[in-house]
Amino acid sequence: MITARWVKALAGAATMVLVLASPAALAQNNQVKQMEANVLGEQTVFTIDLQGPLAQKPADFTTQNPAKIAIDFFDTGFAAGRAQYEYGGKVLKSANVMQIGDRTRVVLNLSRSTTYRTEVRGNQFVVMLDNVQQAATGAVPTFAPATTMPTSAMAANRPSIRNIDFRRGGDGAGRVVVDLSSRDSGINIAQQGQNLVVDFMGTSVP
Repeated sequence: MITARWVKALAGAATMVLVLASPAALAQNNQVKQMEANVLGEQTVFTIDLQGPLAQKPADFTTQNPAKIAIDFFDTGFAAGRAQYEYGGKVLKSANVMQIGDRTRVVLNLSRSTTYRTEVRGNQFVVMLDNVQQAATGAVPTFAPATTMPTSAMAANRPSIRNIDFRRGGDGAGRVVVDLSSRDSGINIAQQGQNLVVDFMGTSVP
């Protein structure tokens, strides 16, 4: 997976605002209302309730270390009233919610990597996590020959960063505007010491 990374040093008490721009308008046609987790047999069922039906299935991606699942809801705001949920389960430890531009991201923090599947049920998005770790069988799986896409075609289909602009907001805050070719880019924001690190997963740069 190709990751475009942008790092900005934080300066004293100055405020840094990152704005992610996409071709679509920043309209929020839906809202994340609440989330809950229940253990059912060998699965943890994590349910996200929304105000209305989903216009499209959210994009999701995983990280291995630390083990996380991130889910992006496009054209969706956050009305749940808090940003962190603690569960302390066998696999699911907690969940965080943040709003980035016109999308709301839900991040599941796991105790270890696990298999999972997702499902849309009306106004709900459900993530089913396997609580039982699959034991290695020692057998070597056999795969059919894969059809590979030419590198040039893969690059053409990959979201890209079109432009980065630096501006000062009306309240004196520093603002970085990143113009993306598509809203399908997986985005992760983290602070590392004095640096603000933004990873654009599966995204190419000019």
